[in-house]
Amino acid sequence: RIQRVFEDYFARHEFPYQLTDMRGGSDFLPFIENGVPAGGVLAGASEIKSIDERREHGGMARTPLDPCYHRECDTLLNINLEALQRLSRAAMYAVSTLATTPDLRGYLAGNA
Repeated sequence: RIQRVFEDYFARHEFPYQLTDMRGGSDFLPFIENGVPAGGVLAGASEIKSIDERREHGGMARTPLDPCYHRECDTLLNINLEALQRLSRAAMYAVSTLATTPDLRGYLAGNA
């Protein structure tokens, strides 16, 4: 359900996005494993960009989405400000949408 809020935001603004499973070991995993709804966005890390992703998002195919992820070059100077703005606004939209959802527990459980 949280994912749908993010999808709505990106669709409304015609921003390209792609879905990924929330299965890798990250900050959200303990929540999911304990039945707490979780969702979010990511800008990529060490995953390899496909040719199709290159066509849609630019950059170079067959290279890591973020070649500096957890490396020495992973500094404030390496921040993609456009991506930061888009993802921050998407998070703000999700929080404000969910915060004003009547019967949020029901919505997250798929009952509303």
